[in-house]
Amino acid sequence: MRQAVERALALHRAGSLAEAEAGYRAAVERWPDSADGWQLLGVLLLQRGDPAAAVAALDRAIGLRGDQPGWHLNRGEALRRLGRLAESEAAFRRVLVLRPDHVDAAINLGLTLHQAGRFEDSLAVLEPLRARRPGQIEVLQPLAGSLLNLRRGPEAVALFREAAALAPNDARVLSNLGNALTMTGQAAEAETVLKRAVSFDPRLVPAWCNLGNALRSQGLSAEAIEAFRKALALVPAFFEAWLNLGTAYQDQGDLPAAVEAAEKAIALRPEATAAWNNLGSAKQDLGDLDGATAAFRKVLEREPDNAIAHTNLIFTLDFDPRRDAEALQAERKAFDRAHCARFASAIAPHDNARDPERKLRIGYVSPFFRRHSSALAFAPVIFAADRSRYETVCYSGTVVEDAMTQRFKDCSALWRSTVGVSDQALADTVRADGIDILVDCVGHMGGNRLPAFGRKPAPVQITAWGQCNGTGLAAIDALFVDPILLPAEERHHYAERAVDLPCCIAYLPPDDAPDPVPPPAAKEGAITFGVFNRLSKATPDALVLWAEVLKAVPGSRLVLKSRGMDSPPIVDRLRGVFAGHGVDPDRLSFRGDTPPADHLAAHGAIDIALDPVPQGGGISSIDALWMGVPVVTLMGRSIAGRPTAAILATLGLGEWIAKDAAGYVAIARDLAEDRDRLAALRQSLRPRLQAHPLCNPPLYARAVEAAYRDLWRGWCIGPT
Repeated sequence: MRQAVERALALHRAGSLAEAEAGYRAAVERWPDSADGWQLLGVLLLQRGDPAAAVAALDRAIGLRGDQPGWHLNRGEALRRLGRLAESEAAFRRVLVLRPDHVDAAINLGLTLHQAGRFEDSLAVLEPLRARRPGQIEVLQPLAGSLLNLRRGPEAVALFREAAALAPNDARVLSNLGNALTMTGQAAEAETVLKRAVSFDPRLVPAWCNLGNALRSQGLSAEAIEAFRKALALVPAFFEAWLNLGTAYQDQGDLPAAVEAAEKAIALRPEATAAWNNLGSAKQDLGDLDGATAAFRKVLEREPDNAIAHTNLIFTLDFDPRRDAEALQAERKAFDRAHCARFASAIAPHDNARDPERKLRIGYVSPFFRRHSSALAFAPVIFAADRSRYETVCYSGTVVEDAMTQRFKDCSALWRSTVGVSDQALADTVRADGIDILVDCVGHMGGNRLPAFGRKPAPVQITAWGQCNGTGLAAIDALFVDPILLPAEERHHYAERAVDLPCCIAYLPPDDAPDPVPPPAAKEGAITFGVFNRLSKATPDALVLWAEVLKAVPGSRLVLKSRGMDSPPIVDRLRGVFAGHGVDPDRLSFRGDTPPADHLAAHGAIDIALDPVPQGGGISSIDALWMGVPVVTLMGRSIAGRPTAAILATLGLGEWIAKDAAGYVAIARDLAEDRDRLAALRQSLRPRLQAHPLCNPPLYARAVEAAYRDLWRGWCIGPT
């Protein structure tokens, strides 16, 4: 028996695996109680890529002689490759019972725990090994990976850098470092590292995928798509490449391609919630609200604690005309119960000095500290802050920084990057920074950090300027609104206390905005309407309304402009919808996304802007007014449909606010018929805005700071 096994072992060591397998099988068939024969057969089968057969052979060996640490080690590895992680964990723990000092078993146990998503447990196993195996890549990499998944980004990057220093030409090590750099907001360096990785190993599929993510993080979506395509050329069924390719297509505005890529990812891994979340996001941008809602709810069925999917669902429901204020706020309160309320019992008292008139430290949380429509709404408060009484701290999730980012930095006493930082770490930092008032500038848009607010790191917390529809969080004290946006009779639905400003949002007039030009009707002879809002706002109700406007104004045209509006499938679909409502599709024009200055200049091609329903515009409406273009709006059933009405009312332009669809069409028709007024508005609207706090940063900032002070005084006299 021993000689037969040894002959097979010699073949095994010589690399003659097929012959060795035949020898082992012959030996165990003749001597079925040969524990060594079964064990060596199991090792060979694992080596040949058949972990299921390896487990069966190793089970026979262990059944005959179960006290061999190495046998349990091999069995654990085979089980891990099969995805049987609980059994794999048990096997590695059995090794450590037999040999508590078995470092390889501890490493493999840490890897298994990491693969199971138990990152804290993985750290507990791997961290003690650093002292026992200093400078060992096999320890550094899974340890760094667990830290990265726990959003302890800087620590993870440091360990990956240490591993890369030990193996500077190892493509896999460089790939992992590049991924960590991207996830911590260092995408430019990540690109350099990952290009080195693929130069060392052009067939390393994860490196191409990571390179695509680094490029996408820098706004280079076309280059990212090329990298993901290279990954798929090597492995057509590579899940991560399809997953991320879809997001890159979505960045480009190619929404049908984004949906297709997400569906490919789902076909590969139907249980993968990230793919369903991406599908929901792409469908939401397409305006397929029911499809998006179904995708997000599927994620939440499988992962009830998935805050990203839940916030995406809430954002989608705001577009749904079937939802009223009560229903929308109920879903937000459900978010609070699912993701934030559990932190309430652990909130420690705040030791901020209760001096009602002292200088206050205001923290702002946003991923949009850059040239972005959201930033235009809160930048005036930061840029025009009274620095003698208010100190600004920015908690930035911005990945791609620009010149406007630098302006925010110049106005800040302290700048904190939150990219790759966990919600708990962010909350701890806010508390350590001594923030008096913490402001959420995002709401339920992507990139929010609401679970950090749920930990109540500051004594006063506010949500403002982002989505302007409340968060549902009991830990947030105030919501900045105005009386039009949120009428008194609806305020009881909201978790936050409503605090009125001169307008729900502000506007930072862009330095590169061109001057208004005469309305095109003066030259073209026909009226041109325009909708410069995201595609998802082109809901069925909105399309019907715009079709009625076109029919009410003979010869008029409509320009639809947003990301994705130049996609042929989308253009064909919208043309078909208008044709179905009796409007010649040739009266429609479509334009995609353009740089900010070009976007503003494009208003010169329209006479009148039409606000969407049920979710209206905000900054898009002020953009139009700034360029001298009147905006027609319909007062919405919920706060999501009222920003334009609030803007118009505060400017004294309430005659452009309709109470119903018939009124909307009538206002648009009356404006279209008054060519002299359209010409006059081209010159008068911008000065009107400049004189109002809405577009006057110092005036608006003083109003906001008065609200800050009032809330602060309330906290100072409140319970200790």
